[in-house]
Amino acid sequence: MTETPKPAVVHRKVQQVGDKDNPSYTITIPRDWVEQHGVKPKQSLMMVSNRDLRIVAPGHEGEIDSMLHEYIRGEEATREEAAASERPPGKTRTKEAAESAGVS
Repeated sequence: MTETPKPAVVHRKVQQVGDKDNPSYTITIPRDWVEQHGVKPKQSLMMVSNRDLRIVAPGHEGEIDSMLHEYIRGEEATREEAAASERPPGKTRTKEAAESAGVS
């Protein structure tokens, strides 16, 4: 079984590059991370953004599926909690669905 590496916290400055009227921004990646994951110059990396920005190491793209599923489950739970707080006492989602289908 592969051990999960200890998380590393590094700080990087955002650098502006290109045209000042339409700039792009860059952040350097730590050398240790690049070497640990075998990243080569000009190689594409996957980035996932939500509230945070996550750089996915080559060969770990499959982990994105589980992360997205976790996010979706969280969103569904949040919607269900909101809907439940609006239901009258004693009324469940199953009863609500039955009523909307015309079944008592």
